Amino acid sequence: MASATRYYADPAEAEKFATALLTKAGLTEEDARSMAECLVLADVRGVDTHGLARLPQYLDRVSNGRVNARPNLKITEKTPVVAHLDGDNGFGFVVATRGMAEATKRAEIYGIGMVTVNHSNHFGMAATYVLQALQANMISLVFTNSAKQMPPFGGKETLLGISPFAAGAPSNNEVPYILDMAPSVVAKGKIRRAARRGESIPLGWALDADGNPTTDANVALNGSMAPIGGPKGSGIAILMDIMSGVLTGAEFGGQVGDQYKDTKPQNVGHCFIALKPDVFFSVDDFKMRMDTLVQRVHGVTPAPGFSEVLFPGEPEHRLGLQRSKEGIPYADAEKIMFAEAAKEYGVPELGLSETPLSRSSGTHDVDFCKNPTSNRISTMQRSADDTKFPQKNLTWQILNHANTHGYAVGAYNCYNTEGVMAVIRAAEQQRSAAIIQLFPWTMHFQGPEFIRYVVSAAHAATAPVAVHLDHCIKAEDVELALTLPFDSIMVDASTEDEESNIRFCKSIVERARALNITIEAEMGRIEGGEDGLPNVNMEGVMTKPEDAEAFVRQTGVHFLAPSFGNIHGGYPAGGAEEAWDLPRLGAIGKLVACQTPLVLHGTHPVSHELFQKTIACGVRKINLNRTVRDEYTRFVADNAGKLELTVLQVEGVKVYTKSIERMMGVMGSAGRY
Repeated sequence: MASATRYYADPAEAEKFATALLTKAGLTEEDARSMAECLVLADVRGVDTHGLARLPQYLDRVSNGRVNARPNLKITEKTPVVAHLDGDNGFGFVVATRGMAEATKRAEIYGIGMVTVNHSNHFGMAATYVLQALQANMISLVFTNSAKQMPPFGGKETLLGISPFAAGAPSNNEVPYILDMAPSVVAKGKIRRAARRGESIPLGWALDADGNPTTDANVALNGSMAPIGGPKGSGIAILMDIMSGVLTGAEFGGQVGDQYKDTKPQNVGHCFIALKPDVFFSVDDFKMRMDTLVQRVHGVTPAPGFSEVLFPGEPEHRLGLQRSKEGIPYADAEKIMFAEAAKEYGVPELGLSETPLSRSSGTHDVDFCKNPTSNRISTMQRSADDTKFPQKNLTWQILNHANTHGYAVGAYNCYNTEGVMAVIRAAEQQRSAAIIQLFPWTMHFQGPEFIRYVVSAAHAATAPVAVHLDHCIKAEDVELALTLPFDSIMVDASTEDEESNIRFCKSIVERARALNITIEAEMGRIEGGEDGLPNVNMEGVMTKPEDAEAFVRQTGVHFLAPSFGNIHGGYPAGGAEEAWDLPRLGAIGKLVACQTPLVLHGTHPVSHELFQKTIACGVRKINLNRTVRDEYTRFVADNAGKLELTVLQVEGVKVYTKSIERMMGVMGSAGRY
């Protein structure tokens, strides 16, 4: 007989426990945390069949090599709104979170985004990814497939999966719409849970091996699931196979691997569709209309046997609020499994209480499985402890927001206090993000204390302003830079051979991560020199698109400066228009810019139209030196000795600020904040 004893876990502690186990199993800390959050979110919302109880089975699959603990996720652009993601046999949680992030990223720009996925695995609770889209105020559709568990209507042998279909739509003050339903009467996880706990199942949930209804959970596990609504459930299951298998290149029609039985990769497929409501209405108007719909549903008179009418997703939301306060209840079987897993992997056991926790409010966010590529502005307002690297890095936040919304941000080379003040004032007045850019020369001439002053002033601005160190060529300069509070550093090993460049950049990326510093690198070689940058006498080497993709993957750099004919300093006759190979830049952008924003060096003189063309190719950071500084320099030269020094400085900053503001308009960064 099943035990009725329940043991309660703090959701935050459950996340830490799962993260520790998954990290020990070989996942990166970031992927382990993301997967743990998704599992605990399912438990908090009452979807216990897809929560921590499945963790031992996931650990077994990764330890046996049936799941790739560290997949190399590869995105392929199909059209501006459609992409395909190869999951490289990674955990479905990791792959699917990336898939929905890519879909919402495209929807932010084009109104709709769609990402198909293959070579994935079971991704847990489908509502997880709907909730992820809701954080971006997106309507979403989620499809996935699974191993055969159910016969098609009228058939005897199992052929169809019973993976859920999920959809969501944001609301304002009312609960959002969240539909997460399997094509079977219940998810098979409920059968497994009943078998694990020694419980019977209701008649009508499942069939035995001969096709007869059964209440024995263990017998049902060797039988098949009953479709919901007969041909309707069968039809939905086939639709899931079309959208997730036939369309994506994954397995389908009974060929998806069984995670409990097969030793081969599952090759599960997913499909994520995100829709931006303000294509039709403003987001606020849409959410208000959704509130009205929820209220009308709530206003319907309850039928006999019901005390109220609830909206889809509302029961889980309510339970989530309760469990966030009282803790997640686990049974004896789960308690034993957790203890065994902790012992096997050498991590502290999960703390469990025999009584509900007593807290006035929950500490767990019941509606959000964190999105590792979230681009929302609110991320910038969180403390570093509230999110993950690189999301907590200011340069990354600025450029990722630009990447999402299709504009570029200026990185303004500053040599003195006036330049720093001009950038900050322009950013605040134009409500634009900006990047103050310094050279290694500054570290030596003006010293570390000047760097700290610049960072302090930038971070105190009322608009996002990051501080970046440009063209850090010497190893000793990189070492010094890592001791200072830069938001980002350009590690320039482009004078080295490709292998040395990759090795050096990768080593700095790994070290900088612990310091919350993101890294830019140059691929190929951009000719010329400018103030503060040595003029390297070396033939320019153009970046090859395929090499750029490999370079980003191997080094892990966060931003890439390609060489496509751009030159530091001035251009020869014909200018940038003749020197630049824009098709090459476009090809590079198509391969890498969706994940790794491109950086434009060599921007003087360049027409506004040409800047716009590079932005269309994926450039998100535009380095600007003389383009915004020349008017200021001329003003100072013309008025030095004529004006009092204080007046000269005040008026000079005004001139400098106006030049920067003009470029903010050209790049599209003005008015974004």
